[in-house]
Amino acid sequence: MKHLKTCMAIAVIIPMLGGGVSAQGFLERGRDMLKGLGGSSSGSSGGAASLSTGEIASGLKEALRVGADRVVGTLGRSDGFNASPDVHIPLPESLRKVQSMLDRVGMGAMGKDLELRLNRAAEAAVPKAQKLFGDAITSMSIDDARKILNGPKDSATQYFRSKMSSPLATEMKPIVNSQLSSVGAVASYDRMIG
Repeated sequence: MKHLKTCMAIAVIIPMLGGGVSAQGFLERGRDMLKGLGGSSSGSSGGAASLSTGEIASGLKEALRVGADRVVGTLGRSDGFNASPDVHIPLPESLRKVQSMLDRVGMGAMGKDLELRLNRAAEAAVPKAQKLFGDAITSMSIDDARKILNGPKDSATQYFRSKMSSPLATEMKPIVNSQLSSVGAVASYDRMIG
């Protein structure tokens, strides 16, 4: 059971740090737009060229805040994990063998039920991460913003991983454990193993 809870906590954390779902494209579009605004225009003295580094950083923070809200809003609702092929949580490898045997004897519904409950627990846990995203964005320095703007395509993801991995794991583990129990995943696991 401990292995199941650890797998579940990791499965919830990874999509949130990875930008996941449609928010990654949104974050990248915002980053690219702000990057274009920050570049020097040849001889242009208008709008984009007159933005300060602080204004560009502020714009990036707002784009990241909106993207994080979208990630939480998308993953933190019914079927946010379950119906999404990108982030759906399958049964852990150790239980797939059990599932295969149950399928052969006409009891495969137990494994499917457990898998659904794992995804429901993740969906219920995700909104709790909203504050952690906000804290990571609020604490972003101008240097951090510059690294995101000038870095590789996944620079926003890398930033969130560096700032949020440890606190997110700490915060999410008890929430995931509680959600696993409240949606009946623990009981479903016990029935499947029994």
